[in-house]
Amino acid sequence: MKKRLKMLLNKRNVLVKSAIATILVFLFFFSAMRGYLKKRYRGNYSGFLKISSKRIDKNPILKERGDLTKGLVIKKHGYDGQFFYFITFDPFAEKYKDKPKIYRKFLDIPPYRYGRIGFPLLVKIFSLDKPELYPEVMVYTILLAIFLSAFFLVKILIFYGKDPLWALIYLAIPSFYFSLFYALPEAVAGAFLLGGFYFYIKERFVFSSLLFALAILTRETIIIFVLVLATFESLKTKSSKRPVLLFSSIFPYFLWKIFLTWRFFPDYGWRPFLSNSEIITTPFSGVAKLFWSTSHGFYRKGIKEAAVFFSVIIILLFLFSIYLLWKKWGPLSISLPLYSLLILSTKYHKVWRHIGNAERISYEIFLLFVLLFASHRYKASEKYTFLCFFFLLAIYTLFFASSRVIFYI
Repeated sequence: MKKRLKMLLNKRNVLVKSAIATILVFLFFFSAMRGYLKKRYRGNYSGFLKISSKRIDKNPILKERGDLTKGLVIKKHGYDGQFFYFITFDPFAEKYKDKPKIYRKFLDIPPYRYGRIGFPLLVKIFSLDKPELYPEVMVYTILLAIFLSAFFLVKILIFYGKDPLWALIYLAIPSFYFSLFYALPEAVAGAFLLGGFYFYIKERFVFSSLLFALAILTRETIIIFVLVLATFESLKTKSSKRPVLLFSSIFPYFLWKIFLTWRFFPDYGWRPFLSNSEIITTPFSGVAKLFWSTSHGFYRKGIKEAAVFFSVIIILLFLFSIYLLWKKWGPLSISLPLYSLLILSTKYHKVWRHIGNAERISYEIFLLFVLLFASHRYKASEKYTFLCFFFLLAIYTLFFASSRVIFYI
């Protein structure tokens, strides 16, 4: 009887902690969003999209919608969130299919931007295709993804026998504040990744493959993780069902790439299928140029310290991931150094020139790092190393990150 009572109390304790962790993560991001919305844009959600006057003036779709543009926050300089907003109006590139060059006027690289169709499609569905709601729905879709990320992270921690409160580590990841404040899909892709991994460890491969497929349609770099999982399963088991299901999650993305190649073929030929954004270069050369620029006074003022701090975190994490691969062989320990090296192989002028870009695309590294922490038991020195990384990341996110989240809570 005492044993059963103890089990019930433990179960209740886990449920309470799970609810606390999930709700706290969501409330922290929600509070940051509301503070950012009020202080920066006076309640206008379109400010999150970072729409530039140059892009919107050349957008023929919005030129016809003066009722929408008069309520938008438009700046001289913009960022990628505006592209997802523009694509939501025409997710299948139908309006100018006979003259695809028109898309170049308001999208920097149309096939590349359309390649990440998951986020615009979700916005179109959740808004019931009401364009006046697109900006607000973009923001709340990201918040929903953050809530689901916390939920799945809690479930993963419980599966591995860890305290659900470790899910609060999610608050230390700078990528998701950048995603929220700039209306970008990384938080959405992260939610699909965590959901896919949860169903993977529960051996529910149909649901896992479905969520991984959605993740890849949102951020194609998740293909690497799926390929590692599928290869690992093919080596681990004689049955072909599991690896085939995992490999199949890549199939919708390749179908979409074929469609985009056909749609943009008059303008781009085979490039939409064969190439991407061309941000990869020699490993460490981008970071080396960052160190050179900061030491010679050429880096942007005000974020020089953040750039050095963040790049050092990524380099140290890469080195630690090599050690973990040597100690703990598995899909997570294989994937982490691959993603770390990928980030460290990006071009200076495309990524490292502004540290917010590096924060944004590093989200997979941090999620895999947390999952690797959750999925194994470590000796004291290894555990303390993990905790040091989490502490450094929290300090960076609160006081150095480009989102400056501490000012909006």
